[in-house]
Amino acid sequence: MSEIKEKKIFVLDTNVILHDYDSIEKFEEHDVRIPSTVIQELDTFKKGNETINVNVREFHRKLKLLRETKVEKEFTSGKGNKHAIKFKKMVPALSHGGVSLGNGLGNIEIIRLPKELHPLVKSQFFHSTPDNWILSSVLEIEEQEIKGKRRRVILVTKDFNLQAKADLLGIEVQDYENDKVPNIEKLYMGRGELVHEGLSSLVDVLYKSGKAPIFGQEYSGYIEAEELKPNKFFVIKTSNKNCLVRVDGNMEYFHKVEKIKVAGITPVNSEQVFSVSALMNKDINLVTLMGKAGTGKTLLAMATAIQQLKDNKYDRIIVAAAMVPLSNRDIGALPGNEKEKVSPYMQGLFDNLSFIQSQMKGPKVDVVVETEEEAPTKRKNQKKAPAVVEKIDYITSLLKDGKLRVQALASIRGRSLNNTLFIIDEAQNLTPHEVKTIITRAGKNTKIVFCGDVQQIDSPYLDARSNGLSHAIYRLAGKRIVAHVTLVKGERSELAELAADLL
Repeated sequence: MSEIKEKKIFVLDTNVILHDYDSIEKFEEHDVRIPSTVIQELDTFKKGNETINVNVREFHRKLKLLRETKVEKEFTSGKGNKHAIKFKKMVPALSHGGVSLGNGLGNIEIIRLPKELHPLVKSQFFHSTPDNWILSSVLEIEEQEIKGKRRRVILVTKDFNLQAKADLLGIEVQDYENDKVPNIEKLYMGRGELVHEGLSSLVDVLYKSGKAPIFGQEYSGYIEAEELKPNKFFVIKTSNKNCLVRVDGNMEYFHKVEKIKVAGITPVNSEQVFSVSALMNKDINLVTLMGKAGTGKTLLAMATAIQQLKDNKYDRIIVAAAMVPLSNRDIGALPGNEKEKVSPYMQGLFDNLSFIQSQMKGPKVDVVVETEEEAPTKRKNQKKAPAVVEKIDYITSLLKDGKLRVQALASIRGRSLNNTLFIIDEAQNLTPHEVKTIITRAGKNTKIVFCGDVQQIDSPYLDARSNGLSHAIYRLAGKRIVAHVTLVKGERSELAELAADLL
């Protein structure tokens, strides 16, 4: 006989829905309860262009569809009065007993709050906050279950403080685990080593031809096939020769990886060489780079992008950072235009641009500078002034022409990006859903690059296992058009390396 699963009740906190608007459908056959205070909190997030605002609107659309299911309910008019009248009417099942989420799924119900805070909550926490009302709702459901089916009631929240409060009250509580990476310590690194004397002949072929078949050769027996993945990088080592290689997308050949200079920047270790190779490969449409501060992820991503724009492989570069403002202040609430708003958060990107600018050699670019007389507001009879040609460096010309844009991530929403190299820095601050949304913006001839460090997460509701960067690496590892490199060795300075390791 097949095992019958115990049907549970999961009570969701607001931050779970803000994190994943599809979360209500991720609890299999179990029932979902949403306290009305959560609906009230969500209402404050429905306006805006940030991902959480979009998530709320998508969640509301789901509820709107679920609300169409009606159920007959008996009501009493003038309750407590001797002339009270009982009557029936059709009401949304969503808030009156629950409605099915679909085939194989449980029910969802929006539940009323208790008339007052539960005595156990009052005894520990004195304020009438949304979190305390949620805790009271969970305790009330538990008491109802004790009298009836005795199902387990579990609070689901990404808020550690609420988890701790639930623990104090003896409430079973869980983090939202659906999109978490199983084991961050075993996350795919995108690179490895092949060490054996029997690979000497493979190295000879690679130095002679630039590529070599993986299978069916005398050296193939010294290669562990389970270690291979499309676009995975290796250092092949023998006693007297080494070689850097990449497995091709079809897993048929090793390709020798050369150290190349891009936009004046030269990679200084094997991890950086591998990163440049992945970033410059036109057959790879998505690159993820993960590593601590100072490993060179963002610098290499920007340098390779500028080099490829110079080589006419793309029409434009867009660079953005996943910003987490202090005190959760929305960018829209800050003063100034878009450029002025994002500048404080983008300074690291501009620093990298300045460094690349200082390293690039070559002639200045001629740019026609529009004079005041040539502006669109000039008078009809005004004499046209001669064009003024200014010599500027290549990167400044890209910024001036709009071919290189550093902008807020929110401004990308809804756009289809064609012939674009799109770099997202600080990607560890994105949710899995945000990463999915960004990737689905990719049109023809577009490459997307995510850079980040999962040990430096600023979002209060994300961790090393639940952030979008880890999720993308875990889900997309080994796909033909995807490459990943984990960088470990810091190259910024000895002091920066020491701080990254020990502080």
